[in-house]
Amino acid sequence: MGIVIRTLRVSKVHMGGAQEDRHSDCSPMQDCSAMFLESGNGLVCNKHPHRLCDDIANTVAASLDTAAGRDTWTLMCVMTTQDTGVTPAHIFRSIAKSLGMLKKQNKGPDTRYVNYYTGPEEDMKTIVLSLSEYGGGNITMEKDEATGLVMICINNPQKRNAFSGKMMVELHNAVTEIEKWKTGKGLILYGAEGHFCSGGDLSFARENCNPHAGFQMATIMTNTLHRLHNLPIMTVAVIEGAGALGGGAELAAACDFRLASKSAAGIGFVHGRMGIIPAWGGVTWLADVVGCHKALDLISSSQIVTPSKGIQTGIIDAIISDDNPLDDAKEWLKARTRSDPEVIHAMKAAIRNVTELAYKTSLPVERRIFAPLWGGPANKLALQRNVKHKL
Repeated sequence: MGIVIRTLRVSKVHMGGAQEDRHSDCSPMQDCSAMFLESGNGLVCNKHPHRLCDDIANTVAASLDTAAGRDTWTLMCVMTTQDTGVTPAHIFRSIAKSLGMLKKQNKGPDTRYVNYYTGPEEDMKTIVLSLSEYGGGNITMEKDEATGLVMICINNPQKRNAFSGKMMVELHNAVTEIEKWKTGKGLILYGAEGHFCSGGDLSFARENCNPHAGFQMATIMTNTLHRLHNLPIMTVAVIEGAGALGGGAELAAACDFRLASKSAAGIGFVHGRMGIIPAWGGVTWLADVVGCHKALDLISSSQIVTPSKGIQTGIIDAIISDDNPLDDAKEWLKARTRSDPEVIHAMKAAIRNVTELAYKTSLPVERRIFAPLWGGPANKLALQRNVKHKL
């Protein structure tokens, strides 16, 4: 009995339709023993000896559905030569059924009631060059190799730390640098001179008040905040003074945790007051933190949530002192970054998989993230120390 390997291109647009027809005349794909997905998730199903069941279809479908930015994937099916009559069409149909795409192919976003921007995507280098022309303020970064903590300061105090185009580029570059930091554990994002961030610089907004410029800004900031959100280290926003407003609220929501000083104004998705919606991915980050129902309430009301109310809502994780908020934030974060970097990175990866993958996919991935830590250097050291768990 031989082994036949076939690599198939799967198009989300045509799944269950033209793509299925395109492959329907292939020779039968026989007894399925394994299926692999090329989407950054690696092995998605192992040892399926007799038939393509719903479980494998659901697992692959969930992975396809969460592979952000991908329109095409490669499915590799490893088959035995025993003919069971399972064709590529059967495989595509099963996966398409799991994605709910047989009746409604390529549903895409719901744009029935909105003016949907249809302009082309732009190269990030072009956007960087364009935004760099709009100066004012800066982003500073300070790493502490001893503690594994990095401090990022939003520095434009004359404008309550509002973002200029240049600052957007600098934050983009800072996140890129931190992504390469192998020994990092945590990040604290704060604003200069006792205020967090009031969003985008209105002077910049007035000079670039058109859909194309808005799309450019949204593209770089959504990209930056998405990567900030997915950093392998713990991220904390320290909200002080005038608070986190507009784009500042989006920045804070993209972090893992939000700490607010007692006298801080709070956090407010006040975009509606400006005739817009969150532009930097804030709808997604807020819904991830408080749920879609509460996110809609906060965005539609444009209310500024005080620290005490933020604790009740779940958007604020802790209230810290007005006297030394950054010192308090460091101590708060250190209590959550005592583990070795590789353990912290694994914690973040496991949590991200829960939020970004269907549980049928996240559970197998979680096991594979855990396994290398078991018996790893940090685990062995803890066992040698005979650690006792005390309050």
